[in-house]
Amino acid sequence: MSSYITSRRHFDSIAAGMKELLISRDFSPPDEVKKHIPQVGVNWAFADMKRVDELVARLADIQIVSVCYRHPSERGIPAAIADQREIMGLPSRRPLTLQPIPLLRAIDCALYQIDTWQVEKDHPLTTEERDCLDYFEGFRSYLMEYIIKRLPAYDNAAWAIT
Repeated sequence: MSSYITSRRHFDSIAAGMKELLISRDFSPPDEVKKHIPQVGVNWAFADMKRVDELVARLADIQIVSVCYRHPSERGIPAAIADQREIMGLPSRRPLTLQPIPLLRAIDCALYQIDTWQVEKDHPLTTEERDCLDYFEGFRSYLMEYIIKRLPAYDNAAWAIT
């Protein structure tokens, strides 16, 4: 499996797209997704959008560790991780506010680069890292449902087939 570390702008754009969706009144993710971001679905005006940034930053860090363990550099894994964390910390160009389909694709790309099986052999995931991955898998799953239910063909399809 080929892998690479996606850009800071990629992750910033995921965060911007997620925030846009989370403040919309018609996007109401299930409880297992809501529990990670206080007030989402309860009081939209007070939803903790800083938490979105924290989750996206954690996802970026998991990706860095995963890719560095799979493709170690000559300088060693700790040095490679430190280098990539420094690069990820640099300012990026203005993020895109991704609409649902490009947001789904960006999340798919970010998650695809993470091979937890490989990483866990040498670097067991923390509870926070596992929670983060669970959050993004749940968010991704709900986002797919959200997209599909807004397709014209979905509404036009028969509810029951007789």
